[in-house]
Amino acid sequence: MSDIIKTTKSHRFHYMDGIRGIASLAVCLWHNFLAFFPGSVMPSIKMQVPILERYIYRSPIDIFFAGDFAVFIFFMLSGFVISVKFFGECNAEALKKAFFRRYVRLMPPALATVMLSYFLLKTGFMFNQQAGGIANSWWLKLNWSEVSPTVYNALHYGLYDLWFVGTSAAGSYNSNLGTLLIELLGSYMIFMAIYVAFALKLSVAQRYIFHAVLIYLAFVLLPGDPHYAVFFFGMAAADVYQNSQNVYVRLRRYGVPILLLGWFLGAANIGNLPFWPYHLVEIAFRSMNLHPLTYPWALGAILLVLGVMLVPSTHHFLENRFCQILGEYSFALYVTHTVFLGSVTCFLFTKLSETHRFSYGITVLLSFLIAAPFLVLATHLVKKVDDWAIGISRKI
Repeated sequence: MSDIIKTTKSHRFHYMDGIRGIASLAVCLWHNFLAFFPGSVMPSIKMQVPILERYIYRSPIDIFFAGDFAVFIFFMLSGFVISVKFFGECNAEALKKAFFRRYVRLMPPALATVMLSYFLLKTGFMFNQQAGGIANSWWLKLNWSEVSPTVYNALHYGLYDLWFVGTSAAGSYNSNLGTLLIELLGSYMIFMAIYVAFALKLSVAQRYIFHAVLIYLAFVLLPGDPHYAVFFFGMAAADVYQNSQNVYVRLRRYGVPILLLGWFLGAANIGNLPFWPYHLVEIAFRSMNLHPLTYPWALGAILLVLGVMLVPSTHHFLENRFCQILGEYSFALYVTHTVFLGSVTCFLFTKLSETHRFSYGITVLLSFLIAAPFLVLATHLVKKVDDWAIGISRKI
């Protein structure tokens, strides 16, 4: 009980920074998986490293490579963290400022990677097509395949299309940024929902009904896309966290099962759905006419975050130095790694493959290890832009 109250008063959830950091790393690993081990998601493609794709990918260990699931984690965390301070201290002026700050906060780091992508495309240093041919990777071949790089359309994409229109992976300067449209719109929905709740002077009990209605409407109005419902789950969890601490205290005895169930659902993927026990997940969700991957990921993200909140022993691990550094650099890593993968990592992979000196798996591993220090440097530079964006947004 004391741990929960202390964290709430400080409005700082360091263990959530740790979750975000690990999720960002999972996205990075997942894209390397898509790039060099495409057999894992396209069974018709020959598997390059069977032990990796047949056993790890088909087990709950896949959670550490589950990039699509990690995106739902981001949205659950955003819904919670954005909301929690406003349910603790309602401030209409601060809420309005937060609304206008959001774009300014998110845009500069993303734009920096878009312009980097433009530069690499213009100088011919994108090697995704060459590497995609060697790895037989549909994902590498798809990226940047329809981009005609000019300064104008790069700026237009980074300043406008990315945030208000959206584009396909083939026509994107950085396909990983496609989720930022959902992040921005989801954030705006949260701000508006909180504003309405307090403008109507809803009591705590009435707000809980309000949250349930919003979650229901998100499912009904956006069938097949539970991303925004996850945002609203995060907001509801924040309200309960601030105003009904006893609910979390009572749920603590179920924290471990909730955490493990979230983990299990989050690791669902095309590779393990045909096999028990994930086949039961597919049957259950298809019987409700729900997508057997998207909805388990959404539910898994909700349960995993709640499970971590309810199991204090996980906080100590997530607050270690490594996880906190990952959390601090999570956004910079998230927006940087795909462009870096398509250029530096693919360049190394292509050149090492041409030597025919190593097995396929060793070639991928060496490419990743040699590229890693340069990725760290690139992420650090983008983090400088991220810090600048945070400073600018706070002045609004």
